[in-house]
Amino acid sequence: MYDFQSLKVYQASKDNALTIFKLSQRIRNYDIWLASQIKRAGFGIALNIAEGTGRTSYADKSHFYVMTRGSTYECVALIEILKEINLISNEEYMMLIKKFDEISKMLFSLIKSTRNRIK
Repeated sequence: MYDFQSLKVYQASKDNALTIFKLSQRIRNYDIWLASQIKRAGFGIALNIAEGTGRTSYADKSHFYVMTRGSTYECVALIEILKEINLISNEEYMMLIKKFDEISKMLFSLIKSTRNRIK
């Protein structure tokens, strides 16, 4: 098992990426760019956690986790747009926002932990 596979934030991100993938498949007939963008950002969260965990310095790890948090925010903005143009329901929006909020909080803790080790 790789280190990142045991992280709760990775598990949550991977599960969420599968949800985002299904959402992107649903909306691709409406707008291929939106579908591609949310899929890239959603998968990027799990992928950047994996890549960051593989880095050897805490500064590099922190950099990847910060980028990952940025992808989380990008997904939230995209989800909000999808709700505004009625491509997702309010219930689906709330469920996704809750998942991204949990991931964001876990990432913040990971960032804080790695930054504390840099000093």
